[in-house]
Amino acid sequence: MGRVLTLLSVLLCCPLFAGARVTVHFVPVWGNQTVVFDSTKFVTSHGDSISLSLLKFYVSDFSQAGQQRKNVHLFDSDQPETFTWTLNGTIQQEGISFKIGLDSAYNTSGALNGDLDPIKGMYWAWNSGYIMAKIEGISNASKALHHLVEYHIGGYKSPYNTVRNVELSLPSLKNGTANDIYINVDLSTWFVGVDISKLSSVVIPGEEAAHMADRYSKMCSVLKVE
Repeated sequence: MGRVLTLLSVLLCCPLFAGARVTVHFVPVWGNQTVVFDSTKFVTSHGDSISLSLLKFYVSDFSQAGQQRKNVHLFDSDQPETFTWTLNGTIQQEGISFKIGLDSAYNTSGALNGDLDPIKGMYWAWNSGYIMAKIEGISNASKALHHLVEYHIGGYKSPYNTVRNVELSLPSLKNGTANDIYINVDLSTWFVGVDISKLSSVVIPGEEAAHMADRYSKMCSVLKVE
């Protein structure tokens, strides 16, 4: 998941975009298939079958046309409306960038409100920090209870910082601006090279979490702009 997040704050602060509206659509996919949570089964690169039940991830510090402003948004499959984000402004024919996750400033400020409220299920009180992204599902390859697969990826301290930068270029625009941007979020990237029978759970900061962050840092791509 690149550059589509901090978009909101960037555009709100720029007079150039006054009066216009942009809608950013994040589309969960598995390769070229649309993801239907708690339904569709997919096959990983290792050959493991899995159905997905949950996806949550933070995007922060969206930047477009060299303009950046602190901002955070939580995408949550339990609330599908969060995958469509409407904001003031327009997108010009330039690249975009954002972070998947939250930098140390957020993680050392304690629990906050809004999308950062612990009620969202993305805050580790015991570890004084946020989960950057999480995915859950069911796979017969998993040796965990009920064949659960759960990757809750967090950690902001070196050498296992799990914040990842994403940069995406935009395709050519007919009139130089866009009102809708569609971003594919390819969840198969989480499982590239993973043997679920040996790694069905990652729920603490560390080396495995950092490797998982490397994988999902590649999950976002621009599908189209309109």
